[in-house]
Amino acid sequence: TLARIWAGNVTRLFFDLNLDSNSPLAHTVVPVLISIGLVTYALLWSLRQMPRSALLFLALLGGVTVMAFAGPDIVFGGRRSSVSRYLIPAYLSLQIAIAYLLSQKISGRPVSTFWRGVTVGLLAVGILSCAVSLPADTWWNKKYSHLNLEVARIISLAPDSVLISSDYNINRGEILSLAHALNQDQPLLLFREPDLPVLPKNADTIFLFNLSKQTKTQLDQSPDYQVVPAYKAGKLWRLEPEKAR
Repeated sequence: TLARIWAGNVTRLFFDLNLDSNSPLAHTVVPVLISIGLVTYALLWSLRQMPRSALLFLALLGGVTVMAFAGPDIVFGGRRSSVSRYLIPAYLSLQIAIAYLLSQKISGRPVSTFWRGVTVGLLAVGILSCAVSLPADTWWNKKYSHLNLEVARIISLAPDSVLISSDYNINRGEILSLAHALNQDQPLLLFREPDLPVLPKNADTIFLFNLSKQTKTQLDQSPDYQVVPAYKAGKLWRLEPEKAR
């Protein structure tokens, strides 16, 4: 799993069309193979051709960062190195190595048509990636909050609705993220699990956002309500009257 995430994050340094682990394999395997191949070649070439002082700089910049995060993940377990922002120094060192490789290859004699093509290709897919991400409302790096805009849209379409959530998992941050996209007058009912919320009686629609399985089960066992999916991918559920069964 870590290796797949690392490969994806390295690929996004050059080519990023908002693909993630749920994207079809056919859409991701070619960019990943090309990116990993280019990075591997650049590192091996740098070991032989780059000045020692520059090589030491890149090794300290990238190597120390990778060891600090990937090392504990491999030895003790965990996913620290899967968070791309933690490895920005390492990614920067890769980009510097590739920039140096390309600069040497396209300025040498005789002229290398292949490496000039590689340079143009990298610039093209980089511009394409920027053009796609510029108008986007959200992106893969939002991780858990990736679908919050769609969740907010569903809630906003329901008149006289109440949104109920708890302190389960990472909900403190998720509610802050979601609140920015909700209507300013959207009522929120927040509670601490394992307690149950006091359900409002005057709301036309009651939404549940990312509650634990145990809490949803307890609410579903209520004689007055049942829990049904409103947007399962976005961790949004809805309480409906028991008579709707």
